[in-house]
Amino acid sequence: MAISDDDADIFKNTMHGVKPLKDTNKISAPKPKRVRRKKHQQEFDEDQLFLSDHCAEDITHEQFLCYAKPGVQPKYLRQLKQGKIAIEADLDLHGCTIDDARKIFSEFMLSSQKHGLRCVRVVHGKGYRAQTKIPLMKSKVYTWLKQMPNILAFCSCVPKDGGTGALYVLLAREG
Repeated sequence: MAISDDDADIFKNTMHGVKPLKDTNKISAPKPKRVRRKKHQQEFDEDQLFLSDHCAEDITHEQFLCYAKPGVQPKYLRQLKQGKIAIEADLDLHGCTIDDARKIFSEFMLSSQKHGLRCVRVVHGKGYRAQTKIPLMKSKVYTWLKQMPNILAFCSCVPKDGGTGALYVLLAREG
């Protein structure tokens, strides 16, 4: 449908002096903080959180993981799956033993909640180099997250953030 010259003139006169809005549809998340493992970090009270290693589910290298506690709004889970919630901190467990990973993971998750973080990323890897066919670290992190009371939901990342070798984790607000 073509616009008449009269309609175009009316539109131009109506829009005189109007400035276009800045493009606010862009998602700009702050760069996530990198958490480096240190040999001598402050002591962690193991009594604060007990994480069982029992894993009842068979998890594969490329399996997309997704979990949400009852009551989590579908909108938040959808945003988490799409990688649209800003990652506020990272934890990379590559190269850790299971015992070291459990301790570092617990410290990281408790610290993240204490500091009011909403979404963090945990990189567990896919386990391709494991001697067993089971991705051990991925299975452990999956099991640990399901046991933590302050975790609302988690899911595998979009490919640019690590794909099935990492998880977005949505934390409950403290208080």
